[in-house]
Amino acid sequence: GLRTAMTTMEPLTPLLGSKTSDGSSLDNSLKAMFPRLFSASAAPKPDEKESVISPDEYERVFLELTTNNSLEQLLKQPSILEEQRRQIRQEMESLAFNNYPVFLQTASCVTEVHSQMQSAVERLDSLVSTLPELSSAAQDFTKRTAAINKTRQQHVRTLKQHPNLLEILELPQLMGTCVRNLHYDEALDLEQFARRLVTQHGDIPLVRDVMVDVQRATHAMQSQLQNQLCGNIQLSTALRVIGYLKRLSVFGDRELRVVFLQCRTSFLSELISQIPNANAYIYLSKLVETTRSQLFDIITQYRAIFSMAEEQQTSLNGSATHDDDAAALDAGAANPDREDGGILFGWIVQRISDFIARMEKTLADLSDGSSLSNILNQCMYFGLSLGRIGVDFRSLLPPIFERAVFNLYKHNIIQAHQSFTSQLKKYKLFPIQQTMIVPTTPSSSSATSTPSKGSSVDTLSPPISLLDFPPAAALCNGVLTALNELRKCCPQALQFNVARHFESIMTTIIQQLRVFARETPLTPEERVAVQELSRVICDDLVPFLVKCFDALFKSSRRLISQEKLQTMMVDLFERRAVQNAVSDLLKATKDEKPLSEQLKSPETAPAE
Repeated sequence: GLRTAMTTMEPLTPLLGSKTSDGSSLDNSLKAMFPRLFSASAAPKPDEKESVISPDEYERVFLELTTNNSLEQLLKQPSILEEQRRQIRQEMESLAFNNYPVFLQTASCVTEVHSQMQSAVERLDSLVSTLPELSSAAQDFTKRTAAINKTRQQHVRTLKQHPNLLEILELPQLMGTCVRNLHYDEALDLEQFARRLVTQHGDIPLVRDVMVDVQRATHAMQSQLQNQLCGNIQLSTALRVIGYLKRLSVFGDRELRVVFLQCRTSFLSELISQIPNANAYIYLSKLVETTRSQLFDIITQYRAIFSMAEEQQTSLNGSATHDDDAAALDAGAANPDREDGGILFGWIVQRISDFIARMEKTLADLSDGSSLSNILNQCMYFGLSLGRIGVDFRSLLPPIFERAVFNLYKHNIIQAHQSFTSQLKKYKLFPIQQTMIVPTTPSSSSATSTPSKGSSVDTLSPPISLLDFPPAAALCNGVLTALNELRKCCPQALQFNVARHFESIMTTIIQQLRVFARETPLTPEERVAVQELSRVICDDLVPFLVKCFDALFKSSRRLISQEKLQTMMVDLFERRAVQNAVSDLLKATKDEKPLSEQLKSPETAPAE
């Protein structure tokens, strides 16, 4: 309040330095009355913070108030101070009202502190009561320090041997690192060191535990080496891998041979499984090529690796050359089962059997003879290539391809029969042309189809009379298609089976014609047309097909009994039956022209 009043008052500087009534200076009088106000120490220091007004400050304020204000202003000061006191009190009351939670919290805090202090006193009392027990426990600890000191001495000795122990403990980790980085020589050295360590200190549990971890790393190394054998590797790599496996002393000699063949079998099977099988011909071609090249490589590697111990050691010390491979190959070809016990022979038999089974299963999907012929040539070259190393299996191929060729032939013949049946059902019988009534002599029927002397099967052409009979033409086309496919891959051993099957199909067709003529309701002219169809098949088609079979197989004797087939068809178009049919036709058409005139008439509609 005083500071506010001081700031509102106007300065009365003329009073300072004025003279009193006795002639003395007013400044001296004031300095005598308030010596601390005019002292040097009364001035506030600039670095001091204002907090509470000191007595000197009150004196300075009072002096300034009395000297800088008029009498009227001084008379008003009590009321001004009273008003300021009242305002200050109101502010204090407002502050207390607005911050009463703080006062309450302060009271609660004081209560909590008092409670915690009491709790601390109680705990101190409890601590004092437990000091005897602590003393007895300390005495027990002192007694146990002797055993602890003994253990400490052991630890000190262990610490002195720490570098050696660390080397032993790091053996599994170091060997695992070598295996992961493919440093197999270093890994094998560590494994041998661990074995010697177990031999010398096998009674120490720590050494046994280290050996267990080393064996785990050894098994990982063995798996990596076997996985390498399952990949596409060269002979030099295979020699190194087999050398590492021998140094592991996990497999014996015979077991190592079996493991090598098993791993290479896995690689071969994986290559075969990657061949696309959408197209049977492409699949068989790649199957033959893949199996041929891989079998040749595997057998060559096997005989080069396991031929002699000296050769193995030499191959491990240096890379193998082409001359070494050729020498090992010649040695293996001369004595394929030397020091082998039949392992390689049994494996080859299994692989060839698997190849033949795959090929025989897929041959059924080939639909043309040229593909069969190409696959047969590749397989023959395959067998000839393996014959260089003593594995020639070409004698196993003829029965397989004979069955495939015969099945293809039967499929085409059955299609020809189905085509004949379909055409026979759709066949429309019309009045007969003159060429259909006039009997065909053997000489005239074969004039266009008999090849000249020295001609080949390509010069044979079907009889022209088949054009008037779609069922017979369809049958001829189907049989010729079957024979053309058979000609591309024609085993001579199938000639009798092919002939017998053709005779059985022709017998079925003859029976089908007989049933058709007997059970189908036909008019007399339609019956004559059916009989003429049978005659054309007997006199023209059958002799032509028999000649085609003879020209295909170039057999010295007749393969198909032409007389037997013709005899079976005689009753379908014999002359008496024709005459009876003609007489019935004349009775049924009294108002029409005679049949002889119809036959001579050029306007007769041709049959389809």
